[in-house]
Amino acid sequence: MHRKSQDWVLKRSGIVHSDAPAIDRWLHHLQARGVATVAATPGPDHSLAPNPRPMPDGHHWVLYPFIEGRPYDASPADIEAAGFLLGHIHVAGAFNDWGLRAYHRPPHRDPAWTDRQAAAACAAMQAQGIDTTPLQNRLAQNRLETTPPGGLPMAGGSVDYKAANLVFAPHPVLIDPDHAAFLPRIYDLAIAALLFHNDHPQAPARPWTPPEWHRFLAGYTRIIRLDPPEHTAWPGMLRLAWLDQALWLLANHPTGWTTPRNRAFLTALATLDLETFALPA
Repeated sequence: MHRKSQDWVLKRSGIVHSDAPAIDRWLHHLQARGVATVAATPGPDHSLAPNPRPMPDGHHWVLYPFIEGRPYDASPADIEAAGFLLGHIHVAGAFNDWGLRAYHRPPHRDPAWTDRQAAAACAAMQAQGIDTTPLQNRLAQNRLETTPPGGLPMAGGSVDYKAANLVFAPHPVLIDPDHAAFLPRIYDLAIAALLFHNDHPQAPARPWTPPEWHRFLAGYTRIIRLDPPEHTAWPGMLRLAWLDQALWLLANHPTGWTTPRNRAFLTALATLDLETFALPA
């Protein structure tokens, strides 16, 4: 859509965790705090109001201003800037949930769910002639039997923070915030650590290396100081994020195993050593 020299992006919102009005309140709060993110606007003459717009099916459509910029280039500067933006989002999004769906403990998938996803992932890999033994070994190592801890610092997060959802203009701007929820900030950080390079054609077809992770964390910790309980909980949060988010992706990515770039990324994710993302002492 083009209107008065402004390009717009039309998409559905509020279909994963939180409803669109709550996401809209959170995004406008972030913008008011100086966070670089898109947010719905009624347009210069309010002709786009209401925005988000409710639909008969109970969902909402939302128009976001199109953000001019370049894609992530995997340079150290881009990685650190992305980490800083996530820290800024978490600082600005603490202490209020704006009606976002709240997860005071991250999802803890039961063994039956995990086994179903693992079976689907193995079937997809076998169809491409990929050995599933490394995935099965990693699954055994990453199973988490204990309930995730509660009481950790909470924040609004995109729950989908990755390079494909950022535009650099020249600094990063969050352009796809519609998976948002209110959750422990280190769980949002763990998801970003594992999946930042997912679905981005110009990004390396693998998760971050340890030096890249340290660079991202350097940006994040310029504004966030993780507390001792978060350090203690971090290894378990990584395993949870791998079981909930990464394993689901391995089983359900619509085109993942059939395209060379995504197949390479998913294969690396399936065998990822979570020690890659250790926190500094």
